[in-house]
Parts: sequence; structure tokens; C-alpha cells
Amino acid sequence: MSKLADRLFDPAKSGVYRASHDRDIRTALEVRAHDLAEVSLPGGEDALLDEIAVALDFPDGFGANWDELVDFLTDLSWRPPGPHVVLF
Repeated sequence: MSKLADRLFDPAKSGVYRASHDRDIRTALEVRAHDLAEVSLPGGEDALLDEIAVALDFPDGFGANWDELVDFLTDLSWRPPGPHVVLF
């Protein structure tokens, strides 16, 4: 398993990682099951919050603000079980 795959699947190493190309992340994810959400980067703060909510299929009640984004991202119990990867 690659170093990137090791990081992506070890909860103790969770965090933000930068890769030179999205294919590096996709290759690392081929080794095990994962929950991948892809987020495009639109212009503007409101559009970004909306894009994240759509990509992650947020439950009803997301108020499209930064505090609620943190709340939704730190409790992913509504997502499928297992590792979660958000690709920007």
C-alpha cells in the first residue's frame, strides 16, 4: 500500500493532504473501499458551501454557513460507514 493510501485509511492520520494530481488520490483509493465526495471549486463563498453540501449530500437542515459546515464535517454519521475522502 502507498504512503498516501496508508494516510487516507488510518484514522490517526486523518487530515488535509495535497497531491500533485487527483489521479494520485484515486490510485491510492483503489486499494480499499472508501466514501469519496468530489467538490468543484466555484467562485464565491456561498457557492462553495452549496457545492460541498451537494457533493456530500448533506441532510436537510444545513444552514450554509461555516459553523454548520464544521458541525457536518466533524460528524459524518449520516454518511456510509468507513473511510471518507473529500476531493477538492
